[in-house]
Amino acid sequence: MRSLARFPLFDAYDRLADAPGTVGVRARLADTARRYLDRLRAVPGAPTDLQLDLARSYRRLATIEGLIGTANLGKSRYPFIHHQMEMPNL
Repeated sequence: MRSLARFPLFDAYDRLADAPGTVGVRARLADTARRYLDRLRAVPGAPTDLQLDLARSYRRLATIEGLIGTANLGKSRYPFIHHQMEMPNL
């Protein structure tokens, strides 16, 4: 299950990052991954390994959406929000 959230944020996004004309596709990938992560985050009593995977994925999402100094989607307010979600309940 967790690999489903990982694929769009890491594998697919990285393959598209340098390709011209893919900003819309990359934005949809990030959006889909964010919704999936939010659902996983809501799982009550999630094991620690899942919480760590979520933290890594939210950090990656923050980078993709608007971390200054990196190629991103220009959503500069989202990295702050995602970084706040990185370590829930650990």
